[in-house]
Amino acid sequence: MYKVPSAVQGLVADGDTVEIDAGTYNDCATWTKNNLFLTGVGGMAHLDSSVCGQKGIWVFYGNNITAEYIEFSGAAISFDAGDNGAGIRAQGGSFTVRHCYFHDNQEGILCDPAVVGSKVLIEYSEFARNGVPNTSAAGYEHNMYIGNNISGTDTILYDSFTLQYCYVHGAIIGHNVKSRAGRNFILYNRIMDESTGTSSRDIDLPNGGFSVIMGNLIEQGPNTQNSNIMEFGGEGVIHWSGITSPQNLYIINNTIVNDYPSNNSIILYDTEFSAHVPFPVDTLTMKNNIVAGPGMQNLIIGVPKVLDTAANLVNASISAVGLMDPAMYDYSLLPTSPAINAGINIGPADGFSLVPAYEYVHPDSMMSRPVVGQIDQGAYEYASNSSVAEQGQVSGFGITVVDDPLAHQAVIYISGGAANGCMTVYDILGRPIEIIPSIHNNTLRLDTSTLPDGVYFARFNSPSGNAEAKFVVTK
Repeated sequence: MYKVPSAVQGLVADGDTVEIDAGTYNDCATWTKNNLFLTGVGGMAHLDSSVCGQKGIWVFYGNNITAEYIEFSGAAISFDAGDNGAGIRAQGGSFTVRHCYFHDNQEGILCDPAVVGSKVLIEYSEFARNGVPNTSAAGYEHNMYIGNNISGTDTILYDSFTLQYCYVHGAIIGHNVKSRAGRNFILYNRIMDESTGTSSRDIDLPNGGFSVIMGNLIEQGPNTQNSNIMEFGGEGVIHWSGITSPQNLYIINNTIVNDYPSNNSIILYDTEFSAHVPFPVDTLTMKNNIVAGPGMQNLIIGVPKVLDTAANLVNASISAVGLMDPAMYDYSLLPTSPAINAGINIGPADGFSLVPAYEYVHPDSMMSRPVVGQIDQGAYEYASNSSVAEQGQVSGFGITVVDDPLAHQAVIYISGGAANGCMTVYDILGRPIEIIPSIHNNTLRLDTSTLPDGVYFARFNSPSGNAEAKFVVTK
């Protein structure tokens, strides 16, 4: 009966679910009700090019809206209207985005909330090539912009912003990630320019806030518009009311690579707009990171009250830090990497654990992080071929993988119940290497004789449970 999503926008009530068949729709919609669940069914529902009210493909005015399995592309409005047509324009309250794809819009997600204390969760999603080239507005549009519209006050419109298990890349002139929330949790993502991206910064937190950047793969490419990979408080930090230690920034267990052939810095503090800064930054804690590339010894511009750095592996030579294939953005560790067992234990920050629990899995997923011996530096733990790593137990299932280089095989053990499901083995870039669609035993032997050395993931899916493990093939 209803051919496009906008046909039901006036029919939904608070708490409704809208299911959208997979397919492409030249359609836009405005969602005004609260607690909505909007989901693609049978694959991605692709919303292409149509924009509502000179704002976005979907405009959220309701509170607590969730969007899943939706693809947004081609959002564009005129220069006079702002040049910021968005995949999602959020003007209500809290919202969640999960398993979505935003690409080739003027703005991926743009927010200016109306509800104080709202929360944003974005996970398992991809953002690519959002932004505006070659106009006077270029640089003001981003892959995502989590904004506040009460500038210079301690009123928190977005109380928190969480970005996790996402692939964010190739922003056009603007930033890959920008947030003005009071709390920011940027966890286990791949945030990169790569070879063609022209972003300004990978992460921009212009008003500071309590912020944790942990377990990410971060790369600034050769065509960047800015010599700083991150910014914190550059437009004036705000001591948000109700937040303990509001200007504490924690950069923990990331792998950060500079492919820009010149001196760069990791973090810019308070210097670009120094006249606007009412308070100094409190504490920067930077530990267990791998930082590689030209000029990366200049980690910080600006001086926080407290600078707490330890156990970072910093080298101007990318090859010297022991990454598997940095030219292909594979930042897993070689068995010879000096990052192995070189990290330190870090206590929590205001109740938030600073021990990385997960690792990013390409293109937009995650798995548990096994700690083998002392924690390694960087975003990946090296799982040696002699180690046993059990991961991702769900409903009692688990996977144990042991690589046997002499026999050229990896032995995969499924524990916790009768195995009856599908096993898929992926490489580090998320490409399926082997698919076993139907298995009925608890031990599999994978022929690794033709596989190049590297990190692989085994995923078992069944009606009774799911599990995942990482293993290393060496010869």
